[in-house]
Amino acid sequence: MNHIARHLGVDPLEFKQKHICKKGDETTTNGHIIEDVKLPEMLEVVTKEADYWRKSKEYTPGCGKGIGIAMYNHGGAFTGNGEQAIIKAHARLVKEGEHVTILVGSTEMGQGFKTALRKICAATLGISMDNVDYPDPDTSKVVDSGPTAASRSTMIVGRLVERAALQMKERWNEGDFAVEVEYEHPDGYPWDQSTFRGDAYLGYGWGVACVEVEVDKLTNEVKTVGIWSSHEIGKAIDELIVHGQINGGIIQSLGYGSMEKLENKKGFFKQKSMSDYVIPTSMDFPKQFYHIQENPYPWGPYGAKGMGELVFNGASAAYVDAVERALNTRFHSIPIPPEDIEEALKNVQ
Repeated sequence: MNHIARHLGVDPLEFKQKHICKKGDETTTNGHIIEDVKLPEMLEVVTKEADYWRKSKEYTPGCGKGIGIAMYNHGGAFTGNGEQAIIKAHARLVKEGEHVTILVGSTEMGQGFKTALRKICAATLGISMDNVDYPDPDTSKVVDSGPTAASRSTMIVGRLVERAALQMKERWNEGDFAVEVEYEHPDGYPWDQSTFRGDAYLGYGWGVACVEVEVDKLTNEVKTVGIWSSHEIGKAIDELIVHGQINGGIIQSLGYGSMEKLENKKGFFKQKSMSDYVIPTSMDFPKQFYHIQENPYPWGPYGAKGMGELVFNGASAAYVDAVERALNTRFHSIPIPPEDIEEALKNVQ
């Protein structure tokens, strides 16, 4: 779409704004977007913080400076009938005295899920987080809550724990007992697995990322001088965790767009060690501005949706957009390391 916009002689964002999807729009699977799309509000925040419109006009194509912007989304939970027909996730809470143990199979792998799930449980029961335990899953004891993947943990398993906690709260004075619940799919959102048609997702995470760069035309080195983003994940259960996810995901995306090159030659990867496969360090990118757009999701715990993969999806596109403008050239694949920039500049008329 950026290339089409440039062909038409208009700003890429101005062109995209005419085509932003909205609630009720049909999806590629003949389903519908069933939530309010807050991209206009998110764009307003990001473009203001980045001073996008001034810079977009001031940085003439090929001047060595560029600012790019991307919009993106990511479906929460498994596609189609994955949750209701295949996974059928469960969650179990066990009460012993004033103490509650969460027994689910979801794995903490640095994304902060133990904190988020304990917060959901404690808030629903009205007890201290110190009285909620979430041990590492032991498959001989926990129920099957489904894979820790597909941006589903908080949205699906968190909701199951919230429902179980609500049931437990009603029976709190009964002594020691356990509560177990199973995933329930909302009515009115059909999916046909034989044709892959219908509502593939009931909720999306949405994002806007803006990146500003300066390119040294002698060495083809790119310096990223600004990063701004806004993400809509329904409701942030723990803003500090979300902030960390945003920072990490965007840097990973920028690495994906700028330096993380992986080539397969006759079944063998050329980049076979960390000295060959380059990843970003803390020195490669500047401090980020982030914004969280609230838009509570009706079937998530306290309105939360998934965000695990969302924050990785768009910064690479914004980065390429910025580099293209800075050099007045085009790229059709990523990453774009200095040697690819050298080749692209040979084609600039």
